[in-house]
Amino acid sequence: MEITHSLAKKSTGIKFIQYLKNTTKKDCVAFGDGHNDIPMFECTEHRVVMDNALADIKKYASFITKSNDKDGVAYAIKKYVKYL
Repeated sequence: MEITHSLAKKSTGIKFIQYLKNTTKKDCVAFGDGHNDIPMFECTEHRVVMDNALADIKKYASFITKSNDKDGVAYAIKKYVKYL
């Protein structure tokens, strides 16, 4: 169970950073594995999804990395982000 404020959204944070840094969707990478990550994915062009994510989340992926319990984020940064 996750309990958060209704206005606390990852997508809001991404949009704020894009505004501050004058960047666009093309300049950002999002990592996620759940339904709560979909709005964040919609704010970025490059989307890395964990291998342990549900199939309906994987359809958003630019890349699928290792699962979160196998250091999937670190693996993706080393393997993919340098090429973006």
